[in-house]
Amino acid sequence: MRNHTMVVLGLLLSACVRPALPGGGAGERAEKEATEKYQAAVAADPEFIDAYVALTTLYRANKPEEARATLTKAEQQAQDSPPLKNQLGEAYLLLGDLKRAESYFRQVIEQAPTFYKARLNLAATLERSERLEEADTVLRELEATNKDLPGLAERHAGLAVSRRRLDEAVKHYDKALAEPQPRAALLVAAGNVNFTLGHHEQAKKLFAQAVVDDPRSLEAHLGLARVANTTGHAEEASYEARRCLAIAESIEAHLEAGRAAEATGRGDVAKEEYTAAAKGSTEFDARMGLARLLVRSGAVRDALAELGRIIKVDHTRAEPYLLMGDCHEEMQEPARARAAYEDAVKRDLKNGEALFKLGRNLRDAGKQGVAADMLERAAKTGPVEGAWVPEALLLAGETYRSLGKREAAVRAYRRYLEVAPKTAPAREDVAKMLGDSPERR
Repeated sequence: MRNHTMVVLGLLLSACVRPALPGGGAGERAEKEATEKYQAAVAADPEFIDAYVALTTLYRANKPEEARATLTKAEQQAQDSPPLKNQLGEAYLLLGDLKRAESYFRQVIEQAPTFYKARLNLAATLERSERLEEADTVLRELEATNKDLPGLAERHAGLAVSRRRLDEAVKHYDKALAEPQPRAALLVAAGNVNFTLGHHEQAKKLFAQAVVDDPRSLEAHLGLARVANTTGHAEEASYEARRCLAIAESIEAHLEAGRAAEATGRGDVAKEEYTAAAKGSTEFDARMGLARLLVRSGAVRDALAELGRIIKVDHTRAEPYLLMGDCHEEMQEPARARAAYEDAVKRDLKNGEALFKLGRNLRDAGKQGVAADMLERAAKTGPVEGAWVPEALLLAGETYRSLGKREAAVRAYRRYLEVAPKTAPAREDVAKMLGDSPERR
């Protein structure tokens, strides 16, 4: 009977711990019913640790104190069972009680040295505690005795991400994904790393696989929306963002929906979505979207006011200063624009667009020498597909030429011919100046 109850409760848990649909009472009712069933299971069998853990999972979002009290009761039932102690450690890890989670995992390892799952969990706990070297030691010790242990490659990957060694993380994720039936969460984690590295096609493939495994995976649909926005497929991004929001309320999904609406010229929709996303972890990017919309509508002064608020959210990023520079250029205030562009470059020395706009501003101010170097540096920084790159190289060539620096001018002009669109008006003049034949072009 108990095994049958575990199966039924497991099915209930999988259905009920998902985020409820926005504004829906159905999710709350299902959660209440599941809670009552778990409580009944505990009353019928005080050693039914799975029910305690399931209750904790239901409580953790809105009733953290009740979650901990439930686990305290479970502790009394698990003293002599390493597997049950490991479950309790996992629950504490889920709740963010890292000290207690670590204690239970270490108890399990002491009682049952070959209970490898506890060692993996201990490594995860140490990683979350930012004790990365200790986590690495645990994993290496485990690898020395069982290098093909399921879950080991995934744990190595997570640690590599925490260490910001993303190329290494990809290799570990590839190994983890080669194991049978990879979970949606693993596919999403691997997709996120590939996305960060700019491997957009691979990221899209992984996110799509995750959706097949779990059609209601918010993180997988969100990943697809991010890839679509980044690669210029705004309609696809909008569709995936809407699917996210049908699963659960998500500020990240609102942000992607806003970006998609902005890209397709639906300013009112973009404003609504950005406003919904302007809080928490997405506040900065959402407010930047609102500021861009203000600039495009001609409300430049309002945009500057919004940018001032954005800087209070995070003054270390270059984007608001870059857009401030654009606003001052629009208002024909070159000195203020130059100061804003300089602030942007200080915060991101590899921001090619900021380097380009600062260089162009300096050139217009008559500071030819520093302007030419700045413009060429901007083009080298990239990205190559940046719409401003050809103009940066053209201006660099013209500026070097005016300074009598022939070799530098030729270098910039030749690079211009490599990247400028075939229809660029200046291509023919530059080619003639260099004496290039059509074949060489």
